[in-house]
Amino acid sequence: MPGARGPHPGLVLEWRRAGDGAWEALVVFVVEAQQAAVQQWLPPSSLTPVGRSSRV
Repeated sequence: MPGARGPHPGLVLEWRRAGDGAWEALVVFVVEAQQAAVQQWLPPSSLTPVGRSSRV
């Protein structure tokens, strides 16, 4: 999607193993410049955690 370069805050909906055995995350995020919600399979290297929970 043109103009969709991130980072964008998003939510991981699901994890799966691709045909080559690598993990992929189904992520939904909003691209404000395009006023669009995007759902896309991404490699973990494209994701950045927001922070750690304080729960033990």
